[in-house]
Amino acid sequence: MFRRISALWSSPLGKLGCCLILVAFFVLFRTERQIAIRTNGLASARSQVISISADKVDPANEGKLVLVSGTITCPDTLTDPRFGVSIPNVRSLSRKVEMYQWEERRTTTRDGTHENAGYSPSYSYSKIWSSDRIPSETFKQPGHDNPDGKHTSDSWRSSSAKLGAFDLGLLSGSGTVVEVAVKKCEKPDFKVYKGKLYSGEPSKPEIGDYRVSYTTINSGLATVLAMQKGNGFDYFGTPQGGLGTVMKGQLDADTVFKMYGLGQPYRPPMKKWYILMMCGVGLILRQPAIVSRVGFLSRRPPLGQWVLLVCLLGISIAQVAVLTARLF
Repeated sequence: MFRRISALWSSPLGKLGCCLILVAFFVLFRTERQIAIRTNGLASARSQVISISADKVDPANEGKLVLVSGTITCPDTLTDPRFGVSIPNVRSLSRKVEMYQWEERRTTTRDGTHENAGYSPSYSYSKIWSSDRIPSETFKQPGHDNPDGKHTSDSWRSSSAKLGAFDLGLLSGSGTVVEVAVKKCEKPDFKVYKGKLYSGEPSKPEIGDYRVSYTTINSGLATVLAMQKGNGFDYFGTPQGGLGTVMKGQLDADTVFKMYGLGQPYRPPMKKWYILMMCGVGLILRQPAIVSRVGFLSRRPPLGQWVLLVCLLGISIAQVAVLTARLF
């Protein structure tokens, strides 16, 4: 047995086949294990959650995972002091700042059609809106300079948002994001156009111009899933991190956890790892150390049968990785 393994490992293609199988097995095992941990964590949380009323805070529920539905109220008016934009009765206000900038794109073209022709890069430049400054100092061609940014994105949260008798606290910034159309601006060098702020001509922007937009998280009927802590909420610990959210509308526990993915047949794209596994198996089955000791292979079977064998063995080994991850 040891001699067979040594003979297989002495071949470069045999080594490559073994490495492909090991890598694919590890990735499939690790991915399936993460899915199992997440699913088990959600199932455990689902079994612990209790539905309570938003009318009063019951100290007996301290530290428990609770589901509360009701109307979120927020008397605050959140204001962006830089641009003087104010939005009343919202839980969160976010400002997104974009600057009109140069963007560099690299393409590669072949030098001629002869066999030893090389490849040469070429660069093109276009103007785009970007919330991050594009470092023009790294551009290959001069004359496309982006200025430093003077304005940045920012956000504000209400400190007085409540759901019935509960303080929303940490969860004030959790919920459905809604874009807001701005109607006026106190900054004289900006103008309002289609609900956004522009520092230049909106229809003909120039490099260095700014575009500012706003989003909010509004009050209204909502459902909170979180751990009760004092008069408010905190994140409930799970193996995959904190569990705490605010969802729009009045929802039951099954619906909330279904939106989190519990019971859904979610699978990340793992097809490429199955293919990698089959490639590794195929390389190993082509090695003389294996062919000479397997009667079916030594008789040189038709290509279709050989491919079928590779697929069956590759999928079988991949399923061993998946089942092992689920069991442990």
